[in-house]
Amino acid sequence: HAGFLAAEGQGVACNGGSKTPPDWWTFLRHRFHVDVYGEDRFGLPISYTDVGANDLVGCVREIGIENVSRYTYYVSDYFLDQTRFAAKRKADEKGELVVYHGGIVIVDVHGLGFRHWKEIQIFQEIAECAKFLHPERQRRCFVVRAPRMFSMIWNAISPTLDPRARDKVVIIGAGESMQPLIDEVGVESVPKRLGGTYTAFPERPRECVPKGAFKAHQALARAP
Repeated sequence: HAGFLAAEGQGVACNGGSKTPPDWWTFLRHRFHVDVYGEDRFGLPISYTDVGANDLVGCVREIGIENVSRYTYYVSDYFLDQTRFAAKRKADEKGELVVYHGGIVIVDVHGLGFRHWKEIQIFQEIAECAKFLHPERQRRCFVVRAPRMFSMIWNAISPTLDPRARDKVVIIGAGESMQPLIDEVGVESVPKRLGGTYTAFPERPRECVPKGAFKAHQALARAP
């Protein structure tokens, strides 16, 4: 993931430098609303996912569950790598061993609707592997702007999560104060739509993925 970001001029290359990203990766980079950015009060990375704007069903239809799962694993690995780099920097500064297991995860469920019910099975497939591979990759997870129906979805997906990850979840309902999140990461690292000042996210479509979107993406990428 780091090499692909570096190839796009949006990240720092590591382990061999920048690499040309495959079409499925650039498609999801354009369509999948998930980013690793900034830092929290410990200097660790923050992950932000805009669930309401995502269309997992459309993405799977266009490029397959394998590539969607692979992309989420790449992002998760990148999140942990950035945590390790931050820990090393802190250790070099202090001259002693510093160990961090993960940063802050923000899951924005504003816009969650009944169409997202169709995505539960896809999420469960991804989570089935993720719970074994990535149980310690976050210090705390904030689920924000949660509508009432989120409790029904949470009851469906929470059993698939690793208990250690599930215990780290903090839910902030729609209309409730974002102060706990601001206290955790600082107002400068909270997305503007959540009451903070951070705005440097890529521009992405917020509508559902149309049929044929991946072929159109490939054609555009190969256009002279």
